Amino acid sequence: MKSAGCIPVTIPPMKRLWMPAVVLIFLLALYTLFKYAKNYDAADGLNGRVPGSLDGIGMLLENSHVIIRTDGTPDCKFQVSRMELRSQPGSMPDVLQAINLRNVHNGMFYRGGKPEAAFSAGLAQLDPGAQRITILGDIRLSGMHGEKLTAQECRWQRQDKFIQLKGKVLARLMEGEVSCGSMLFNPRERMLQCPEGADGVFEGFHLKADSLFWDINRGRVQCPTSVSGVRGPLTFSITSAELNLKQRRLIANKGIVRIRIDNRDNAMENLP
Repeated sequence: MKSAGCIPVTIPPMKRLWMPAVVLIFLLALYTLFKYAKNYDAADGLNGRVPGSLDGIGMLLENSHVIIRTDGTPDCKFQVSRMELRSQPGSMPDVLQAINLRNVHNGMFYRGGKPEAAFSAGLAQLDPGAQRITILGDIRLSGMHGEKLTAQECRWQRQDKFIQLKGKVLARLMEGEVSCGSMLFNPRERMLQCPEGADGVFEGFHLKADSLFWDINRGRVQCPTSVSGVRGPLTFSITSAELNLKQRRLIANKGIVRIRIDNRDNAMENLP
């Protein structure tokens, strides 16, 4: 009687390589998706198209880097903890309606490829054409010359030299401080504009103006409409004024000045 034995089976070389090849292709696909998600370049989707978005859901990316460029030159860079690419219901699946961003940090605005201002915020929205960014909530903006600004809303546009700030805006500089409800800030030319009114403190002058324009480099604060203020024993109300910070001189037009004398011995010493 012949004893039962094992029949040897030989697996062809091509079949042995089939499973590793499938695993390799799958890992390669995951790497490609991860690489895209970690580095979103808005220049690749300027017409509002992002491959792989789903109708009504879009694509959800976490811990991502966002770059906005013009002809290869950066206009804006930042990082986000969460980015939602939302497609428009009823349209083609890859047509974006909005790009929502959360926990924006390590941001930088550029002009001509050179850094202009660093920023961070809680929320932001990038329009699909990458022409405008609206930033919301606990905004912190820093210029390249030590300017520190905070606000509740900020709007940056690619073609605009001024950054728009709204909602409890506060600008702190070595030369002074301005607070207002709405401000335009040009970080390259170092100009602040508050056309809807502002409170300011400059070299001991406390001003409250219906409109205020500050050329930081030239050291001039212009208040073309009604302005009132205090400096030491002086209280003034003026139709218009210009404050020269370098000369510490206030040029007034049609103004009323009142002198408060608190102490007769040092009253003259307190005069500007």
